[in-house]
Amino acid sequence: MNVGIMTTSSEPQSGGLYTFESELLHAITRLQPESTHRFFLMGHDLRRDHAGSISIIDFNRRSGPALWSRLLGKTKPEMITKILEYRIDIIWYLSPFTGMPTQEVPYVFPVWDLAHLTVPFFPEVSAAGQWHEREAMYSNRIGRAACVFVGTEVGKKEISTFYRIPNERIRVIPMPTPTFEGTARADLAHMTLSSDYLLYPANFWPHKNHVNLLLALRLLNEKFSFAPKLILIGSDKGNRGYVQEKIRELGLQQQVSFEGFVARERLVMLYRNALALVYVSLLGPDNLPPLEAFALGCPVIATDMPGSREQLGDAALLVDTLNPQQIAAAIHRIYTDQGIRSQLITRGLERKSFMFTDYAREVFNFLDKFEPLRRCWTDRSFYNEKQR
Repeated sequence: MNVGIMTTSSEPQSGGLYTFESELLHAITRLQPESTHRFFLMGHDLRRDHAGSISIIDFNRRSGPALWSRLLGKTKPEMITKILEYRIDIIWYLSPFTGMPTQEVPYVFPVWDLAHLTVPFFPEVSAAGQWHEREAMYSNRIGRAACVFVGTEVGKKEISTFYRIPNERIRVIPMPTPTFEGTARADLAHMTLSSDYLLYPANFWPHKNHVNLLLALRLLNEKFSFAPKLILIGSDKGNRGYVQEKIRELGLQQQVSFEGFVARERLVMLYRNALALVYVSLLGPDNLPPLEAFALGCPVIATDMPGSREQLGDAALLVDTLNPQQIAAAIHRIYTDQGIRSQLITRGLERKSFMFTDYAREVFNFLDKFEPLRRCWTDRSFYNEKQR
């Protein structure tokens, strides 16, 4: 089959989205000789470094409405023309945020969360019409997808429950571990095990739960006379001012620093030398930072939510991150117990067994199984000028 790979062409500032798409594209490029399918990279303003050796189908420059409007919009005629011209049999959307799938050819895509249904009270998924836009987008996409990829059995159950999709059209493919190629593993031998800073890479959304982490820091001061530094990485999505206000109220100005967006090299260094990653987000469990920490030998404290144990296993300390006492206790345990710290590092490194190449091969396997179905028709018989 001719497989169109749709990308957002995101930049490093996009954080996890960029990491996921770039690492997966690299894996597809490496593995394409193993597949009988022909791959085409599709998107807006594509550069050769986006594609490696994969052929490029570049659409017109992205412009016009904002993200959710584009996701809900009708596929542009010029895109349809190119899809038909290159005889694309199926489109593989690398992320949930790559524009509205065309209805003219089959497609597959991942779902990382259904936050507007699982935590609908957060403003980022409900205010200013966000809830209705997200629901329209997901119900439209999921309903017609040839297959939806999710990271856990919990995610599969949510899609089946909320959208009544048959289980055979939902495939569990675990979130893969980033490789951080170019960073030597030998550097781990020089990790500063006595580092006293905590790391939390997360954009400033309410669901990232910064405030309960700050309350845990104050408890560490009061209960254990322990005042670790906290490094916050991420862009302001509307909640940074509130977080800064809470820092002042709690008297934590000297403990908390903001780094905004950081280059990949610095992020690697921060992971490798941190006392722990404290990933207290209330949305997941398909999040990359805990897996990045595993790959770089950084102990992980994460939110105990549906799917967390399935994804992270015993390689992280899972706690109720709405309870500052539990967060503080987990931090203090890693600080005082070298045994548990070393154990978490070892287990995290072992968790690296599922990589982006494994993820790509799982999708290749689905494409192989779908091919006999796809050979039953040609798109040109069912698309005409009236549909434009």
